[in-house]
Amino acid sequence: MNRIQAAKFLGRLITGPESPEDREQVNRRLRGAMPWELLVDVAGGNLITPALHTALSSLDEYKNLPEDLRTYLAYIHRLNRSRNEDVQSQVCEISRLFNQIGVEPVLLKGAANLFLDIYRDPADRIMHDVDVLVPKEKLSECTNILKENGYRGILKNFSFTEESPHFFILVSRERPVGVELHQYTLPKQYATIYTDRDLARESVRQSVADAVFRLPSPPYHLLHHVCHAHKHWKVYGGPAQNSLRFAVDFTLLCRFYGDQIDWIGIEKRFEAGKLRNALAAYLLATKELCGFGDPLARVGVSRAKERFLRGVFFLFRFHPVFGACKLFHEYRLSIKAMAADPAERIDFLKKLNRKEFYARQGQRLMGIFKKEHALKNLCDMDREGAEYGRD
Repeated sequence: MNRIQAAKFLGRLITGPESPEDREQVNRRLRGAMPWELLVDVAGGNLITPALHTALSSLDEYKNLPEDLRTYLAYIHRLNRSRNEDVQSQVCEISRLFNQIGVEPVLLKGAANLFLDIYRDPADRIMHDVDVLVPKEKLSECTNILKENGYRGILKNFSFTEESPHFFILVSRERPVGVELHQYTLPKQYATIYTDRDLARESVRQSVADAVFRLPSPPYHLLHHVCHAHKHWKVYGGPAQNSLRFAVDFTLLCRFYGDQIDWIGIEKRFEAGKLRNALAAYLLATKELCGFGDPLARVGVSRAKERFLRGVFFLFRFHPVFGACKLFHEYRLSIKAMAADPAERIDFLKKLNRKEFYARQGQRLMGIFKKEHALKNLCDMDREGAEYGRD
């Protein structure tokens, strides 16, 4: 199994299998020899390790998997569960602050997904930051009220202009993730596909813990997801940024919304923006990675067009899953700003070091978790993690 095959296996495992027959087929495969270090490495590179634990633990063969594997996956999953609960509390806190100045923020991307029932387990999604859309005329007030409540910028020389889609990330050492305030959801080149005014107007009002915020409606949620993936494709090095995690989120969103999605209408919007081929390429990548080909068929992409797109990908060494194992470019900023204390992180790695491989994987992911969440009760980690893995 190579890295592309590993990405495809993970994509199908995490977004399915749904039928009893498919589950039994996966169980049979797990009874054979599996390249677990490769699979864990690919999952870690795409920040889907907690989702891998959820998928595997739902299968009958989970109890027969290597103990080191179960311990590692269970522990990362448990850390992320605690962190995501804190992220949800943070979103409510931010929303209450904004409500005080008459703003109902629109949650975007992972923050919106976290308040929808799209994942098998709320702990499956590792969060980078909280993206929120606020009215352009209120951006300064929103920034100031966050700074008054302990947030700070992590970039010293950030040039913010009228054309900038978002303000620089604001972080607080008392909160688990940074906050990215958007005056636009995307660069203006995507305005022919949708406008932020329409996205905000069609958003759905939610009230949680005395906090009021809004979630994008189904069509605008999907439109923003694909456009955002396309932006990463262009800015951060081609389809390497069209990653497995993007495809997993997209597949789960499509299944969650089901018939609420007007695929013909979405196709027309991308055609008007001269990005129909980009939409087709993204849907093809999702089909390759997660086996989810329904949208590709609904937008009328022919077999010949599929073959053409595959040929273009391979001609330029841009397979839809080429580079799917890379970490996102932006993660370097938040991980650097919110990393755990180095001495305590080393202590964690020593206790995790059943195998050197899992220590390296832990090193890569542990920077995402703040020390007060990630480094509790480390002396009991081996015992508790093993017991958690057997549940």
